[in-house]
Amino acid sequence: MLAENRRFAKDVQKLLAYDDTIITLCRSGGRSIFAAIALEEASFTNVYNIKTGFEGSSDDNGYRSVNGWKNDGLPYNYSDTGMYTR
Repeated sequence: MLAENRRFAKDVQKLLAYDDTIITLCRSGGRSIFAAIALEEASFTNVYNIKTGFEGSSDDNGYRSVNGWKNDGLPYNYSDTGMYTR
């Protein structure tokens, strides 16, 4: 069960300036859009959301392979080595 962080925008205000570039991202794009909206409503001006998320949508077999950051061939890293996977 998800719980809303009612202090989300205030927590971000402690870390970033209102004109910093902020990119929101979640697994499939459904939650990160709410984060982006909350930040815009809190007066952040350079907020972007990765619409299809990191893993993307499910295909007909239930695998997340349709779209998303990793399926679009963009760099990502599952470890702390600094090496990117494509």
